[in-house]
Amino acid sequence: MRRRVVITGMGAITPLGQTVQEMFQAQLEGRSGVSWTTLFNASRFPTKFAAEVKNFNLADHVRDPGRWVNSGANSRFAAAAAQHALQDAGLLEDGDGHQHVVAA
Repeated sequence: MRRRVVITGMGAITPLGQTVQEMFQAQLEGRSGVSWTTLFNASRFPTKFAAEVKNFNLADHVRDPGRWVNSGANSRFAAAAAQHALQDAGLLEDGDGHQHVVAA
C-alpha cells in the first residue's frame, strides 16, 4: 500500500533562523549556525563551539509562554515551530479572520 504525505504548513526554530524564511535565506547565503558557545560556560570542555539557537524568546512565538516554564529548551523550540506551522497552514484563522491559538 502506498501512503501519501501532504505538508500543509512549516515551522522552524534553528541556529540559522527562527522562521522557515530566515533559515532558508541563511542557507542560500551559505551562513553557518555554528559559533562560540554562549548558553553555558564551555571552558572545561575540549570543544567550545556549538550550533545554538540564539536570542530565542518563547513569548515571541506563542500566546501563553508561562505554560512552558517547566519544559526543556527543545520542547519550547517545538512549541514555537508548531505554532508557525499551524499559522503557515492557515489553521489558526476562522471564517471571520480571527486568530485561534491551538498549539500553545
